[in-house]
Amino acid sequence: MLFEIDPMTGKKLSKEKEIWRGTGGRYPEGPHLYFKDGWYYLLIAEGGTEYAHKITIARSRNIDGPYEGCPDNPILTHCKMSTQGSQIQGLGHGDFVQAADGSWWMACLGFRRQGGDHHLLGRETFIAPVEWDKDGWPVVNGNGELQLRMDVPTLPQVECKKAPAHMDFSKDRTGHEWIYIRNPYSENYSFTGTSMRLTSNGKDLDETHVSPTFTGRRQEDIFFSAITSLTAEAGAEAGLTVFMDAGSHYEIFIEDGVVKVRYRLGEMTHLIKAKEGIGSGKVWLKVEGNEYNYVFSFSTDGLEYKRLCQMNTRYLSSETASGFTGIVLGLYATGQSGKHADFYTFDYSMIPR
Repeated sequence: MLFEIDPMTGKKLSKEKEIWRGTGGRYPEGPHLYFKDGWYYLLIAEGGTEYAHKITIARSRNIDGPYEGCPDNPILTHCKMSTQGSQIQGLGHGDFVQAADGSWWMACLGFRRQGGDHHLLGRETFIAPVEWDKDGWPVVNGNGELQLRMDVPTLPQVECKKAPAHMDFSKDRTGHEWIYIRNPYSENYSFTGTSMRLTSNGKDLDETHVSPTFTGRRQEDIFFSAITSLTAEAGAEAGLTVFMDAGSHYEIFIEDGVVKVRYRLGEMTHLIKAKEGIGSGKVWLKVEGNEYNYVFSFSTDGLEYKRLCQMNTRYLSSETASGFTGIVLGLYATGQSGKHADFYTFDYSMIPR
């Protein structure tokens, strides 16, 4: 739908006009409009953020149409036989950009599947080269397909700043990669100079309308290791959670001197394993991820780890749990309101394959 607005106020200045319905895929959405070489190009996503996702394009000499679709639509998709075995799926929501050297590129969203047809990392950003054919239509990466590694001419490379692999929480803040569940109660988050102190507000990770005391960063790799060290006072439950949403999460935690592992799947909550006798000292909790499992272990010295159990990744995937926001590795404190836990370190690393 097209209508005119006042760019200063956003006020709608004209009636809506339908200009294109796409190629027939469901959920035609996310339009981008470009003017190039006398044409208005209309780029959209179709098929929904799943395996049928695709990017299609139409053009017109006039901004209000009529628009004709590209004869080679979709211009980018993995919903075809040649790419059904690709790890990259769900490609859509593209955007063109022209670089300073005149080259054209497309940034788009997609996901990487693992352990069969499951994905847990949420939607990720991909980029591919674009050329314009003799008829003025864009061609993405030569054949409308992407690979995890592509050998193409590029501009000079600049390494993006990554989140630190190790945090000791000695500063009075975390980085922008650390997020919360909904709007946090700021009084429950503090820094002691040697730790990040999380204080329970009596709400747990199953809450759907209020914010428990939780902060975490996204799982970025299929094969990874995450470790935190902490202490918790009596009455507090505190630990490390693999969190999809309030109805789908795993956690390893300490409660009154006992290490425990638990899962929440839908309406079912189950305690998997407990280890007695760790005392009240510092404990290291670790989760390792691979294609098929999350592996939970703990240590009382930060050197020797005892494995407790493993749980299947598929139950936290978008295909099983629904949604497509991806997994967050979270530090949390629940239990009795007012009780706290001190988190001293957090380490995240990709496990090379």
